[in-house]
Amino acid sequence: MLDVIASYTWPNDGIPLARLGLGMDELASLLGVTVHTWTVDGLGPARGLGFRAASGRIFLLEELEFAVLHHGAVGPDVYADASDLAQFGPDPLVEEIVLALGIARSDVVLVAELSVQDAAAALVAQVAAARARRLAEGGRSAT
Repeated sequence: MLDVIASYTWPNDGIPLARLGLGMDELASLLGVTVHTWTVDGLGPARGLGFRAASGRIFLLEELEFAVLHHGAVGPDVYADASDLAQFGPDPLVEEIVLALGIARSDVVLVAELSVQDAAAALVAQVAAARARRLAEGGRSAT
């Protein structure tokens, strides 16, 4: 059974990892889960869910209504935390998603290029530097 999560904050940021060729309704039926709805600023209505894989990593499935209606998207985009993408690269994470969702590898119709791994690593470094600055500033103001 899929470990669906109701709320989560990415340690760094969610990065698009892949796109599935199965729509959210089909996935929900296959997995026996409820699809959640929300609005993404500037992109409109969205549907999907977050889940925790056996490794403990968190993934988000997000299907944008306008991407389906106007841009030919069939299924949701899959997001992973930037630190996971930076550390492992796209392919092992996609395999983890396939296993967690019980879908075929051929149901993954788009996978992020390896260059995204470098961009994710740069983002993780920026977040770490910003946290270190905030911690240092907080430490100075307390003395």
